[in-house]
Amino acid sequence: MKIILSGVTGLIGRELVRALLPDHQLVVISRNRKKAIELLPYQQITHVEWGEPIDMLAGYFKGCNAVINLAGAGIADKPWSDARRQELISSRIDPVYHLACLLASSGEKPEVVIQASASGFYGQSPEATFTEENAKGNGFLAEITEIWEGAATEYSRITGRVVILRTGIVLSASGGALPQMLKPFRFMAGGPMGSGRQWVSWIHIEDVVRAIIFLLQQPDANGPYNLTAPEPVRQSYLAHAIGKALGKPSWLPAPAFALKLVLGKSMANELLLEGARILPQKLEQEGFRFVYTNVNDALSNILR
Repeated sequence: MKIILSGVTGLIGRELVRALLPDHQLVVISRNRKKAIELLPYQQITHVEWGEPIDMLAGYFKGCNAVINLAGAGIADKPWSDARRQELISSRIDPVYHLACLLASSGEKPEVVIQASASGFYGQSPEATFTEENAKGNGFLAEITEIWEGAATEYSRITGRVVILRTGIVLSASGGALPQMLKPFRFMAGGPMGSGRQWVSWIHIEDVVRAIIFLLQQPDANGPYNLTAPEPVRQSYLAHAIGKALGKPSWLPAPAFALKLVLGKSMANELLLEGARILPQKLEQEGFRFVYTNVNDALSNILR
């Protein structure tokens, strides 16, 4: 297949590109071609920049079979000031509209467009369980994902198959949330955050990549999919599992008030102190099988 990819210099994108390289023709669009080549230094990839003239960019879409867009600024990289909130929204919806415009200009109708979103769509709940059948929740993360997915409806004018990836907390040694979680444990100061009762809907990076490729290849896959492992855990259990995997204590809690003081109340609540139990109902119903369903096994693999 010829696949157009955007936003693939991050954790998920880099691993996905490596998995796709042997079997597919890849065109990577990025804001900084030089940086993208440094991160993805593979001769088989055609690297292009968003700044190129639209007719030239549209030319790269000729003969494409699929488009995968993972673009979006890191949700936890900076405090959520008003300016940062707007940046988080624009960094997600602008690439969607640009890709839809380029597809329309090229006249190509790919078999599928796979679009990133996030499990934050469902908001937070201490006890409820969420599947793809549930409606949008409350909070900034729910708001931003609703806008993100709303922009992705533009693709429906071009292709009959638009897959939305509502991805949970990705566990990997190479980036994402886990390296930050590990830091206090390495200094013997690890433990649960706040009450520890909040749900963590996690997924191993290997299963993220496998799920995306599965959805790419399934001719009937369409709509939103939860990319979360089948066994979410409470945050206190995750802290214990991390401590066990590292051979470190996991009893020292991070007080909620301190996290709110550092990050701000909204950011601390939505990212760390509250959570949601989210299940991958559609993925499993359609035949996907996870390699890592148990968080202890996942951490043992990552931290070995």
